Amino acid sequence: MVYWTTILITNKIRIDLQSQSRQINTTKLLQCISITNIIILLSFCILYTIVYIEAFFTTNTNVDSLFIFNQSNWKGNFSYFFCAANIGFLTIIAFIISFYQRIKFERKIKQNQDQLEQIIQDQQHAIQINTEQFLQANLLENQYDEDYEFEKQQSIQNILQIQKYKSFIKNDEQQQIEQEQHEQNINNNIVQQNSQEISHIENNQNISIQKNQQTINNSLLSNTNEIQKEFCPICYDEFSLQKKIIRLKCNHEYHSMCIRDWGFQNPKCPLCRQLI
Repeated sequence: MVYWTTILITNKIRIDLQSQSRQINTTKLLQCISITNIIILLSFCILYTIVYIEAFFTTNTNVDSLFIFNQSNWKGNFSYFFCAANIGFLTIIAFIISFYQRIKFERKIKQNQDQLEQIIQDQQHAIQINTEQFLQANLLENQYDEDYEFEKQQSIQNILQIQKYKSFIKNDEQQQIEQEQHEQNINNNIVQQNSQEISHIENNQNISIQKNQQTINNSLLSNTNEIQKEFCPICYDEFSLQKKIIRLKCNHEYHSMCIRDWGFQNPKCPLCRQLI
């Protein structure tokens, strides 16, 4: 019985160690067998004690005559052998349980080490991925900052260029306004001068306007011709060889640039009011 029980327990342990998918609790099985053997052994001990006490207190009873204490009897020998076998069997089971627990503990340690290594590898992989993502985000942020700074400089240059163009346009408009104002002043001076000359001639001549209109015109022309011989009636600069002079149909002479600018605004001669 001890042999076959040992064989059964050994096979159970081998099956449990080889097949990790099967949930066989060999430790509990061994514990149940051990408890059963302990109960049997205690039962024999109690039986021995009862028989011995009964034989001790009973008169005319020879202890050696009892089969359980008579070593010459095969039954007594069998009883001693059975007790010794149970004690040895319990010792073997205790050794097997200890061996199995040690193997199971070592396997658990190895499994925990494998899990720990896997966790460390996963953490390292996650740290590497996070580091790459962080570096990539910083690279994109730096590129965005560079692009933003470049666009900012371009915008500033465009604004300065636009302001420069506005300044040029404003200066041109101001110069044009000043030139128009200057030409208007010249025209007003010419008209005023002609009006004064006409008034002077009319005051000196005591004849009616209807009879002496031609005389006044001739006098005006002669006076303007005399004035014209000295300077240009438009710009009041003296005639010189450096500036080109143009004579109109009415025989009045002007600087080429002066009469051209005058003709753009007024198609009549500044002195006689004839069409140019």
